[in-house]
Amino acid sequence: MVSLQNSLSEVKGIGPKFIAKLKRLKIETVKDILWHFPVYYQDWNKITLIKNLKAGERAVIKAKILNIKYRRTWRKKMAVIEALINDGSGTIRVIWFNQYYIKNILTKGKAAFFAGKVMASPDDIYLSNPHYEIINEQNEKPFLTGLLPIYPEVKGLTSKGIRFVIKKIIPSLEIIQEFVPKKILTDYGLPEINKAIFQIHNPGTEKEAQLARKRFEFEELFLLQLNNLTQKRKLRNEKAIQIQTDIEFIKKIIESLPFKLTFPQKRSLWEILQNLNRQFPMNRLLQGDVGSGKTVVAAIASVLTAKNGFQACFMAPTEILANQHYQTFKKLFGQFNYPIALLTSKSAIIFYAEGLETEIKKQKIIEDIKNGKIKIIIGTHALIQKNIIFNNLAFVVIDEQHRFGVRQRALLTQSQVVNTSEFINNDKIAEKKLFSKLKNIFLKIQEEIGSFCQEEQYADVLEKKLKEEKINFKRELPTEVEDKKPNFINFIIENRILINLKSKPLIEKSDYYQMKYCLEITNLELGLIINFQDKYLKLKRILGDKKIVNSNNLMVSNQFLPHFLSMSATPIPRTLAITIFGDLDLSIIDELPLGRKPIITKIVAPINRNKAYDFIHDQVKKGKQVFVICPRIDNARTETDYEQTNPDNQYESVSNKHRPTLLWEVKAVKEEYKKLSEEIFPDLKVAMVHGKIKAKEKNQIISDFKDKKYDILVSTSVVEVGVDIPNATIMMIEGAEKFGLAQLYQFRGRVGRNIYQSFCFLFTDSFSKATHYRLRALIEAKNGFELAEKDLRIRGPGEFLGTEQTGLPDTAMRALKNPKLIKESREASQKILNKDPYLDTYPLLKNKLSTFQKAIHLE
Repeated sequence: MVSLQNSLSEVKGIGPKFIAKLKRLKIETVKDILWHFPVYYQDWNKITLIKNLKAGERAVIKAKILNIKYRRTWRKKMAVIEALINDGSGTIRVIWFNQYYIKNILTKGKAAFFAGKVMASPDDIYLSNPHYEIINEQNEKPFLTGLLPIYPEVKGLTSKGIRFVIKKIIPSLEIIQEFVPKKILTDYGLPEINKAIFQIHNPGTEKEAQLARKRFEFEELFLLQLNNLTQKRKLRNEKAIQIQTDIEFIKKIIESLPFKLTFPQKRSLWEILQNLNRQFPMNRLLQGDVGSGKTVVAAIASVLTAKNGFQACFMAPTEILANQHYQTFKKLFGQFNYPIALLTSKSAIIFYAEGLETEIKKQKIIEDIKNGKIKIIIGTHALIQKNIIFNNLAFVVIDEQHRFGVRQRALLTQSQVVNTSEFINNDKIAEKKLFSKLKNIFLKIQEEIGSFCQEEQYADVLEKKLKEEKINFKRELPTEVEDKKPNFINFIIENRILINLKSKPLIEKSDYYQMKYCLEITNLELGLIINFQDKYLKLKRILGDKKIVNSNNLMVSNQFLPHFLSMSATPIPRTLAITIFGDLDLSIIDELPLGRKPIITKIVAPINRNKAYDFIHDQVKKGKQVFVICPRIDNARTETDYEQTNPDNQYESVSNKHRPTLLWEVKAVKEEYKKLSEEIFPDLKVAMVHGKIKAKEKNQIISDFKDKKYDILVSTSVVEVGVDIPNATIMMIEGAEKFGLAQLYQFRGRVGRNIYQSFCFLFTDSFSKATHYRLRALIEAKNGFELAEKDLRIRGPGEFLGTEQTGLPDTAMRALKNPKLIKESREASQKILNKDPYLDTYPLLKNKLSTFQKAIHLE
C-alpha cells in the first residue's frame, strides 16, 4: 500500500529518469501526481471528418499519412515534425513540437487515429501536437476508447507517461481521510474524496469527470472561505485605538480641497471613518481606478488620526510614489499644521507648516517618531526597520496591496508601542475583572478533574472553559526574540495575561525566570503560573516590567493593533475580491473626478504605424510627453521557451509562461529604444527604463522625465503602479496583445491626469479575432471594474493574482471563475462556523485548514 506522503521513488516500477522529469512539474510525491489533474478529456468514441473540422475544437480523426517531414526552427531551438494526412473528405496538416522520434514511428502510407486541438494560421487550419494511435490492420477501431485524460506536460513527459504512473498508484493507494463534513458533501451533491480522486483520473462519463472536478474546486474555495471567516473573527477579538469622528473637522477638510469629492469617494471615506471609530482593528481594502482619488480619501483619515493625537503611517512601494504622496499631503493638508515626515532610503524631510520644511538627519526623524512629535509619517520599506519604533501608531495605509507582504505588514505592526497612558485606568479595572474570572475557572477545573492529570489534559479542559466564558485566548505559542533562547507559553489571555501550566510538587526558580522572560519579550504585565498537582490549587502571580521590545518574531507586540487600510489600483472583480480578500472589508471608488476627459484609445495595425508616429511627433512638438510600453526586456529566448509539448493550449504546458510564436516577435525595450531614438524620432529626447536598471538610476530617469528633460520614456511595466506625470498625454503600448486587460487599463491610466486630451495607442501585429475582441473590450469598458469582469471571463483569475504569488493551486484558480461555486462554498463555511466556531468537532477539517493557511500568502 502507498500513502499520499510517499515519495514516487518508493513506488515500484517508476525509474529515476522518469522521476527527474516529473520533478520539472514539481511532482515528487504520490499526492503531487494524484492532484495533477487532467486539463481535458479526449473522447475517442467520436470520429470527425476533416471537412467538418473547425478551429478551436478538439477532435479525433481517422486518416492516412500522405507525407511526413522533420525540420528545426530558424534558431535551432525546436524540432518540428509536420505531416499531411487525408481521410477521404479532405486534407489537413499535423504538427508536433520537440517530438522528433515521431518521424520514425509515423511513416508515409500508415493509417492512424489523431486526437488533438484544431488551430488556425493565416492560411489554413492544422492539428497541433495530437495524440496518435496507429491502426491495426485487423482492427479498424482505436485501441483507446472512452474518455482519455490529457494532463499538463513538459518536454519529454507526455500524458501517456503520467497515466502510466497514476494507474500503478491508484489500486494500491491507502484510503484517504475525508476532511469535508459528510453533510456538506450531501447538501451540495459532491463525491467523497476517494471516489473523486478515482473518477477525475478514470471517468466513465463526462458527468463523472465534471463532478469530480467540482468537488476538488469546491474544497479549495471552502478552505479559502473558512480561512477568511476565521481570520476576520480573530481580528474582531483584537483591540485597536478608537479614533473619534469629528464631523465638523471632516467638513472643514473637505471644504478646503481645491476640488469636489465624488460620491464614491465620500462613501468610501465614511466607511473608513466608521471602522476607525471602533475598538477593534479595521482591515479594509480600498480599490479604485488609477486617478480616482484613493490617496485623498486615505489622507483625510490620516489627518483625522493626527487630530485625535495618534500617529498615521502611509507606506508606498517606491521612493517616487512616497515622494508623490508627501507632496500631495503638503499641498492639500499642510494648512492643518500637523508635522508630516517623509522617510525613505534617500530622504528624511519634515514639513511643519507652510514655509517651514527642513531636511534633517534620519536619526532625528526616528527619534521624533518614537517620542510622538511627528503624527503623519510617509515612506517606503524604510519604515520597516528594527530601529524605528512608533509612539502611538493607530492608522496604517499601504499603497498597492500586492506590493507588501504579510511579513512586512507584521513587522510594521510590531515595530511600535502604543502610548496608552489615557487608557491605563480602564485597563487596570478590566484586568482585575479578568483575573477574578480566570481564578474562578481554575477552581472549577480543580473541582471537576482534581490534581492527578497531565498538563495537556488540563490545557484541553481550560480551553473548553475559556470558550464557554467567551474569553479570547491563544494557545501553545513559542516566544522568540532576536538571539535569545526560544520559550513556550501555554495560553495568552485577551492579549493581557500569560499562563503557564505546571504539574509538579513545587514551583521552581526556573519557572519564575521563564515567566519573567516571557513577560519581557511580549511586553505584557501579568503572568500566572498554575500548579495543579497539589490537592489545593497553587497560583503564582508574576508582574512584568512592561519594557519596550522590538522583535521580528514578537508573539504579542502590544495591547493595541493599528487600523489597516490597503489601497489598490488593480481593478479586481468584486466576486474575486471578496473571495480572495474575504478577511478584508471592501470599499470601491468606481468613478473618476469631474472634469476628466475620456482617454481616446485606438488599436493600431502595422499598416497605420507611421500615421500614429506622425501624430505622436506633433503632440511632442506641442509640449506633451509620451510613455512607450514594451512587454519584455530583450527578445532572446531561452531553452525553456521551447520546452512545451502542447503550444496550442496555455494549460497544457506549465514550463513556459511566454509561449513562442512564429508569426511575430515580442518587441524588446532595448530594440524599441534604439529604433525610436535613432530612426523614428531622432530629433526628440528619448529615455529608457526597465527592470535590470538599478533602482537609483531608474528613479532618476523617471524624475527627469517628470521634469520634462525627456520627451519619450520607453519602459517595461515599471510605470504600471502609481507614477503621476500630468504632462504625459500619450500612452503607446507595443505588443498590446501580450498584456492582460487589467494591465493595459493601468498603463492607460498613467495618462489623462490633467485637463488636456490624452490618447492611448494599442500597437499589435496580431490578426487574431480573439486579440481584437479583447482590445475592443478595453476601448468600450466604462471603468476598470467592468473591464475586470470581462478579463476574468476571458483569461481567468491568474491575470489578477497569479498562482505563484498566492500559493493557491491551479484548481482553486479555476474555481474562482465560478460564481455559483463561490456562493456555495461561502454558505457551507458559514454553516460550519456558526455550528462550531473553533472546528473542535471537525479535527480533520481543522488540521487541513491549518495546513492550507501555511501554504497560501494572499498579499
